[in-house]
Amino acid sequence: MVDDPASRPDEFTSKEERRAERQRLHRIIERLVKWEATDESQPDSRAPLAEVRYKIARSVARSRGENPPAKDAPNAVLRYLAAAQPIYDPFAGGGAIPLEAQRLGLRA
Repeated sequence: MVDDPASRPDEFTSKEERRAERQRLHRIIERLVKWEATDESQPDSRAPLAEVRYKIARSVARSRGENPPAKDAPNAVLRYLAAAQPIYDPFAGGGAIPLEAQRLGLRA
């Protein structure tokens, strides 16, 4: 759901910048998969969710030729994601993909 840094040569001009951005994205995932990140009532848990939601919204906006909602407007980001194309998983064995999509504010 998030653009690969190599697809943004205007933003990540060198191989090293692309590698560093991929590493940063992986660190976000590492924070997001912790059980504590599921409790949005806690301020520390909202940070990774908000960051991932914004990254997805930014990628969706790029694909549509639109501007994403402001990063500091989490409710606007959620509304934008709710209008994005839904996530389909025709082989949804345990249902993890639709569940995670919904946690991130996407339709599944």
